[in-house]
Amino acid sequence: MQSDTIRLFRLSKNLKQKIIADLLGMGQANYSNLENGKTKINNEAARKLATYYRVSEGHFLDHNHSDNNPAIEGQIQPGTKTEQYFETNEALLEPLLERMDLLLNILADEKEELAIERKQLSVVVDKLVNKFGIQL
Repeated sequence: MQSDTIRLFRLSKNLKQKIIADLLGMGQANYSNLENGKTKINNEAARKLATYYRVSEGHFLDHNHSDNNPAIEGQIQPGTKTEQYFETNEALLEPLLERMDLLLNILADEKEELAIERKQLSVVVDKLVNKFGIQL
């Protein structure tokens, strides 16, 4: 669906809905409706998005396709250039995968820091127990 495409393009650039809504001259709530499929994108908005993302307007318009998204359904629509389809999806997903790798590395670092703090806390608790004879 076009709404999934609009969302993927925005997420690939790690942008907030408000930024794209401003670009399109609409409120964030109206843009959210585009991403959620509650409203259809008009030609002017598709042109602005295509210019901003440097792709063709066809990425955002569903004139000749059903509501099925080939990425979700796992199939390519008849007449879709397979190479172009996969290159576009790879271009959209690559920044997301890079961001996920970065976040996973941050989480791994946080996990190590928490383990160190847990050991330090355990030492403090042991000292308190020995000093005051209190079992926790």
